[in-house]
Amino acid sequence: PDPWPIDITAWRLEPDDAAGAGPRLWLCWRARTELPRRTFLALHLQAADGPALALDDPLVPPWSPQTAFPAGATGFSLLRLDAPLGRAPGQYQVTIMPFSFRESDGQAVYWPGVEPIPLDTLHLTAQTGFRRRLLGEETAPIIPPSAGPLRLRAFRVSREAVRPGDPLQVEMLWEIVRPVEHPVALSLRLRSFWGKLVSQERWTLAVSRPDLPEGSLLRTTHILNAPRGRGNHTYWVEPRLFVDGEPVAWQGSGRLLIGRVHVLDREHLTEPPPGITPAPARFGDVAELLGYNLTATTVHPGEEAVLTLHWRALSEPERSDKVFVHLVDGQGNLVAQHDSMPAEGVLPTSLWVQGEVISDRHPIQIPETLPPGVYALRVGFYDPETGARLPITLLPGGP
Repeated sequence: PDPWPIDITAWRLEPDDAAGAGPRLWLCWRARTELPRRTFLALHLQAADGPALALDDPLVPPWSPQTAFPAGATGFSLLRLDAPLGRAPGQYQVTIMPFSFRESDGQAVYWPGVEPIPLDTLHLTAQTGFRRRLLGEETAPIIPPSAGPLRLRAFRVSREAVRPGDPLQVEMLWEIVRPVEHPVALSLRLRSFWGKLVSQERWTLAVSRPDLPEGSLLRTTHILNAPRGRGNHTYWVEPRLFVDGEPVAWQGSGRLLIGRVHVLDREHLTEPPPGITPAPARFGDVAELLGYNLTATTVHPGEEAVLTLHWRALSEPERSDKVFVHLVDGQGNLVAQHDSMPAEGVLPTSLWVQGEVISDRHPIQIPETLPPGVYALRVGFYDPETGARLPITLLPGGP
């Protein structure tokens, strides 16, 4: 299709096979314009319920001696998608899109106006038969633990050290060992070195479906958020299964630990910087405004003023509230604003540690058409889901 740089003259899709080879796309093409040697095709398989499989592969093998392909050149490509063992069964929409890499810096370059095109749909059936050789970096226990109708064949926990609030990814490869008759849920818990429960999250596992018969393999991916706190910590990851809402024990062991995660703390300030303008006020039970800095009190239309607010955390809320900064005229009409999570999104309130001080920068763009006059700045917190604002209590000591 226009404005694609190649024509697809013929193609064939094949699903994965019993030996574990992933889906394959056989492709015949013709160049519409001159193509650089490092031309790639992005192959994507997208399931209706969310899971996606993706591959970026060169149009021709890397050992090809040609440095470019003139307009009219023809070729044949085989794209083989090595889908992870346990990928979800179902109907996948197959799309492709060409792109290239710049030789100078290796950056991906996309042709103007080129969009992915849907090629076809591909039905993938459930995989059966655990094969250790098809695993990547997962850990596969010699004696896999079982609980309820599932056996944990392999797992992988993020190994990179993270900061509080950063995502932690856990992948788990399950085998269905008997018919699933009731809802199954997974809880992932983070425990301290001494066994104290620090945080936990829970998901429903989609294992009760007709296209997952006994013996099927299913891979699930779960994202945890590293807990907040002071100091560096190492946490154990403990999975627990629930069947019909009731916990089920791992056979042979009361507790299963599948890995450790390392959380490196950030800097915590206990005092605001010197030279701030005091403006004490309390915002619900979340924050106390200690004061602020303003880059300029006189600005011209089109310029930017930067307001930095200095908060003290009064609690450790679970919710992430947004800060608003409103510039209003003498009648209270809004003329400019800036809304963001605190510290330009880096430190949402859900990561605050009680007692620490957070400096929160807000650039305010002054409209070009704003008439001269005296304007006021108003600040506050609100729930981004409901719009409800936190109540404000003014404290003594302000200007």
